[in-house]
Amino acid sequence: MENVPNFQTFRIVLVCVKKWASINGIYSNSLGFLGGVNFALMVAWCCKRYPKHQPYAILRIFFRTFATWSWPSPVMCCPIQETPPTGVAKMPAWNPRNPSSRDASHIMPIVSLSPRYFYSLKESMVNDVSTFDALLHFASMKNADHTCVPQHEFFL
Repeated sequence: MENVPNFQTFRIVLVCVKKWASINGIYSNSLGFLGGVNFALMVAWCCKRYPKHQPYAILRIFFRTFATWSWPSPVMCCPIQETPPTGVAKMPAWNPRNPSSRDASHIMPIVSLSPRYFYSLKESMVNDVSTFDALLHFASMKNADHTCVPQHEFFL
């Protein structure tokens, strides 16, 4: 998360997103929904693209972006690096075009740096999310985007 431009904004938005997901009953990796790491990567993606925005704006961007995301296009905070640094063993990177891997069958790929192999990207979502669970996420995010009140209307 050291690559996030404004860590305070990232933290505020992530707390809001996790709270929203908990209230809506869609926060649990073990039950097939998105979990903390997944939401952290998605919030980081928004924060990196809009580094000067306030937390409220990033929250709106988060819901609008991921309610309309063209899944299974992956969410990636940095490009895939195939070559490891010197002295690190080569591990396969996430590759949906590889016919011998299951990477192409993933419904909501959220790709992150592997903590053990800093050069290689591993998928954060593997096959945990079912089509039904993904539809619940889309509907909830779309609803959240519609219920967010623009800041200038809030004070009227």
